[in-house]
Amino acid sequence: MSDQSFDVIVIGGGPGGYVAAIRAGQLGLKTLVVEKEAMGGVCLNWGCIPSKALIHASGLVEKIRHAEQLGITTSGLSVDVPAMQKWKDGIVQRLTRGVAQLVKGAGGTIAMGTARLRSAREVEVTAQDGSRTTYRATKGIVVATGTEVVRIPGFEPDGEVVITAREAVSLQQVPERMLVVGGGVIGLELGTVYHKLGADHQHALGHL
Repeated sequence: MSDQSFDVIVIGGGPGGYVAAIRAGQLGLKTLVVEKEAMGGVCLNWGCIPSKALIHASGLVEKIRHAEQLGITTSGLSVDVPAMQKWKDGIVQRLTRGVAQLVKGAGGTIAMGTARLRSAREVEVTAQDGSRTTYRATKGIVVATGTEVVRIPGFEPDGEVVITAREAVSLQQVPERMLVVGGGVIGLELGTVYHKLGADHQHALGHL
């Protein structure tokens, strides 16, 4: 175990965390960002950015299917979903690297691992290999841990029949039927994507 000191420690590398880290660096503060999974957070990795990419691709599919209205006839249209996902993942990876470079360009440091507050000034980070490092913040700690998927009692995700938006944004095939629970941004966007790709889908709205 080793001890290192920073002016500011930011827990979470999502939109709140990395923006705070960049600004702190611009102000001349020695800054550390701790992220347990992927820089960019939910929005960049499993939310709005990948869903927008899939909306673009599925929208193109729909336009081609209805191109006869423009006097354009097509035949033999097929969708390679794994290839579409690979294209989407490439976009996400480039943007993720970009976020990391912005943090480092502002003088920040990134530590990948799970953070745990040991005190009002100390953060212990456990890396994937199990090693632990304790960091001290001389000025303050910013907690920007983001969101979690809502769990519905008796309707727990199993990764196959019941999935979360995180799995839905990376499906390797189009389901025949899809029920989207919730009418938020990601639910509406992913429902739109898979409907355009051929899934029979419905939305379930109400209080959870």
